[in-house]
Amino acid sequence: MPESMLEVTVDSYPLRLNRQTCVKARDRARSSRQPHNLARANFARAIVRALSDQYARKLGDKFLQRGDMEDVRSELREDPAVQAAINNLWPLLTPERLLTDLFASDRRLQIAAGRFSAQDRALLRRRPGSPWTPADVPLLDEAAELLGQDNREAERQAALAAARGSSNTRRVCWK
Repeated sequence: MPESMLEVTVDSYPLRLNRQTCVKARDRARSSRQPHNLARANFARAIVRALSDQYARKLGDKFLQRGDMEDVRSELREDPAVQAAINNLWPLLTPERLLTDLFASDRRLQIAAGRFSAQDRALLRRRPGSPWTPADVPLLDEAAELLGQDNREAERQAALAAARGSSNTRRVCWK
């Protein structure tokens, strides 16, 4: 979430998203209890709604006809600057990206696996680009489910094939 203000320029009109608007959109999307990637649509709708209200004020509400707001929202949804802002604020995640980011960060591992010993968390730690292992396949599948990825079977199969070909197998002892 932006610390203060995020500016998005649409048709030379500067539109602003403050932290409160973004947090409210995030909280509303999370309250849907949908997986991350599916909840993103709720987040995007809230952001587009906030931006379209500003845009309409800049154009002059009195000039808009009934039904024009849906056209404005549709145009904003397609605008590259708006899409970039939404992607920045709520990126679509793949299982591979989620696990890569998790395994590359001591802070994220502490949050996700705080009950593990520091030694066990260190066994999970790896650099981005490290090869996937057979032990990663169930984690990738679980991450896909949690993210709402139902169309990523080909990616999981590729990761599985890469893991089968890998001699770099990690073992973690769960306590």
